[in-house]
Amino acid sequence: MTARQIALAALFAGMSALPAIAAAADCSVPAPGTAERGAIMDTVRAPVATELKQAVEFVAHKFKVCTQGGESFAFLDAAVQGPGGSAVDWSITPYADADCSRLVIALLHRQAGQPWAVTELDVCPTDVPWEVWPEQYHAPAELFR
Repeated sequence: MTARQIALAALFAGMSALPAIAAAADCSVPAPGTAERGAIMDTVRAPVATELKQAVEFVAHKFKVCTQGGESFAFLDAAVQGPGGSAVDWSITPYADADCSRLVIALLHRQAGQPWAVTELDVCPTDVPWEVWPEQYHAPAELFR
């Protein structure tokens, strides 16, 4: 090997030992009425309606989607209400006597070309469940900001 080839080999060997730099996630808030927003809300709505034993809608307080490397994560922090803004009948739910915020906190995940799936769902949380989700699920930290 020539001195130049040895130097190039050393350079490439050193580069492969460098840690990979993660690309920044592309984050946005899905606009009301869009197919993406509807798909995410519907994915969360089904298990929440089952748990609360009634039809529900959400009023999003925080809602964001981040895409990175062929996969997407969605975070929803929302108030729960009945259809058309009606009141939820909490007396028929497991939370009838709970002193909670009556919110829904959800983390969803989707691989490219696949439907959304609920990763974590917390109805009526009493703490901050998403604190560990970036590490636990490798979700972009900016999703929760």
